[in-house]
Amino acid sequence: KLLTGHSHVEVMAGGCAILENYTSTQLYSGKSFNYYDPAKGKWEQDWVGAGGPGDRSRYYNGEYREGAMRFTSETTDAKGVKTLGNFIFYNIDKDTVRQYLELSTDGGKTYKVSYDLTYIRKK
Repeated sequence: KLLTGHSHVEVMAGGCAILENYTSTQLYSGKSFNYYDPAKGKWEQDWVGAGGPGDRSRYYNGEYREGAMRFTSETTDAKGVKTLGNFIFYNIDKDTVRQYLELSTDGGKTYKVSYDLTYIRKK
C-alpha cells in the first residue's frame, strides 16, 4: 500500500466530538470536525481543506450500523448540478479503518468511487 498521509485524531467534549487533523504526503492538509447532534440522534461531519474556498464538505445522518459509520451528503454546484454522496468509515479492526466516499450526479442511480483509503494506527 502507498502511504498518502497522516491523521491525528482527538476525542473532545466528553466523547461527543472528534477532531481530525490530516496532512498528506503531497503538502495538502485539512481538518474534520465530527459531532453528535442529540436532537437528531445522528452524527455530522464538517471538513475544511487547504485547497481554497470550495474545499469543504458537510456530511449528515451519521450512524454506526453494520460495522461502519455511515454518512450522506448532498451538494449543488454553481451550474445547478446536484451531487449525492455516501461517506463510510468501515471498522476493520482495532487498528484499521477503511474510509470510502462514493458520489452520484444522476440522483443516486449510479455512484462512482471518489476515494477508498485505509487508515492504520501508528504503533
